[in-house]
Amino acid sequence: MARVPNTLTQLDKTLHAQQRRVLAHGFTDRALGTYEKIIYSHCLNLCTKIQDLDAQDMGWTAAQNMSEWCNYLGFDMMLEIIYDAKSEMVNKPDNRQLLDMIAISNIRVGTIAPLYKYKGSFFDFLVFRSAIKARYKFIGFIKNLLGEKSKEVRSPTKRTSVYDILMSARDGEGLTPTEIAAESTNLIVAGFDTTATSISACFFYLSRYPAVYEKASQEVRTQFSSIRDIGSKAAINRCTYLRACLTESIRMSPAISAAPTREVEAGGIMVDGYSLPPGCDVGTGIYAIHHNRRYYPDPFTFRPERWIVGDVADGLSCSADVDTAYSAFMAFGKGSRTCIGRPLAMQESMTCMAMILYLFDFRKAKGDTGNIGGGVVGAEFGRHRPFEYQLTDHITAVCDGPMLQFHKRNTEEN
Repeated sequence: MARVPNTLTQLDKTLHAQQRRVLAHGFTDRALGTYEKIIYSHCLNLCTKIQDLDAQDMGWTAAQNMSEWCNYLGFDMMLEIIYDAKSEMVNKPDNRQLLDMIAISNIRVGTIAPLYKYKGSFFDFLVFRSAIKARYKFIGFIKNLLGEKSKEVRSPTKRTSVYDILMSARDGEGLTPTEIAAESTNLIVAGFDTTATSISACFFYLSRYPAVYEKASQEVRTQFSSIRDIGSKAAINRCTYLRACLTESIRMSPAISAAPTREVEAGGIMVDGYSLPPGCDVGTGIYAIHHNRRYYPDPFTFRPERWIVGDVADGLSCSADVDTAYSAFMAFGKGSRTCIGRPLAMQESMTCMAMILYLFDFRKAKGDTGNIGGGVVGAEFGRHRPFEYQLTDHITAVCDGPMLQFHKRNTEEN
């Protein structure tokens, strides 16, 4: 598979704009509507796995590592949405080795990205030999997948995946099959990882803030009378408090937390009183701005109400404060490089959380196991907050936990 720039790596602004216009065909409202059934079926599959867990302590399951389950779910959803293919990681442990390949490869990418001149050097091969091997194994998986797709007879009317939509789309010259392969591969890796981290973070914070958990669960259980009502985007969008919980989770623990750098163009630029010459890379750390008190008072407290306009006396926020919060919200980027998959990611995350909250009660696991995922009092600065979901930056985030127990609710589905 030849290497070509995708919308993440393309430096030429004109080419980037053209690539993005074509890519947008896969993320229109109509396209997102075709993905609803895929998202619903995979989230329901995860719920079924949880339902099948043995009840032990007064009907509560054994502790479950939700970052692992969310990774399996995220990959299953993205592979079918992008390629109309099945990975079945939720159901089949033997299929999960791909995640290890991606994780190892991301360590290398996170190190080499700011030191790009060393890419392909002796240093690169010496230090990251296993990561390079893992990358080629994953590329082999994608090649096999593309080979199978190329043998299919595509219907001009049935377009059930991003790949099929892009192969049928035309914008000027359109995208070549190689460019579509590069775009779709990037969407899988970036899409599953960031969505999985966001859902895991929401599980963490809801399990640490009982009042928030109660409010979110009651909203879901009031809005829906059956699990079958949850599948559509229109239905999910009625859960304004749950959306605020997800947004606040992403603010506090963004799946991409480092600075998305940009190169200073000819003529230079002034940043905060400093004159920067052409060729410099500049950026603002996403985690840093998400915890800046200028935009987010009490930034290390999980408070979904900061995203909801309403009566301040009821704990909600005035419109000016909500506008300020959104102005600094960088989890999906800003401007021409903003994440094109943001609506899809939110739909996946909202559907998963709503279905879980409808079918189950959940709680932090007992004992030290339940503390996994949070900071530790006395640890190094930044790792010392027990109520903050801890991430490690490897381009996208690496996380562990939370460890949760589940209890079936008395619904017709259970």
